[in-house]
Amino acid sequence: MPPTRVQSFVSGANATFGTAEEEIARIARCKNNYFLVLRLGYRDDHATLRSHYHTLSRLLHPDRCHALGAEDAFKTVSVAHATLGDPIKRALYMQYCSQVDVDAPDAQTQAEWSATGGPQIKLPQWLLWLLGLRGVGWIVALVILALMLPLALVALALALAMQLLCFPCILVARHQARAVAQGKQDGGAPAAAADAQV
Repeated sequence: MPPTRVQSFVSGANATFGTAEEEIARIARCKNNYFLVLRLGYRDDHATLRSHYHTLSRLLHPDRCHALGAEDAFKTVSVAHATLGDPIKRALYMQYCSQVDVDAPDAQTQAEWSATGGPQIKLPQWLLWLLGLRGVGWIVALVILALMLPLALVALALALAMQLLCFPCILVARHQARAVAQGKQDGGAPAAAADAQV
């Protein structure tokens, strides 16, 4: 469920941005609602997200904007873009929005929400019932072990095959290393002996 006030402003291609000071004040008011921060609607596409991010980041970049709060606003815009641009982070953010009133001035940030329990995995009722039965935990553990054991055996077989395939190369490299070390110990004697034979 998206935040409640997402559609209370002009979004998408029709969105207009104010001056840097106006945008800093607006972002400070709605810093937990990433849709409002980037002036996005819930259904806006990735191109609109990228366009709004670039517009705001150019406006608020600390190298260009020296207004009070510009750096914090820029960081908020960057986090909003990273969160809404990644499908997994966006899904977690939407879960956060469904559990926290992001428009409230004293709302928990997403980081605080995650640290205090955050995203809760909701298991189906039938699975909770099944796991509640006595001894089922051991059965689940044995099934997981039975599934993982063949994978471990395949990994072991692959490691052994790689070792056998690489064994001749290792022997040649060791032999060459010994020959070089032998040549250094003899002080170039093999080369002198070869010159003497010619």
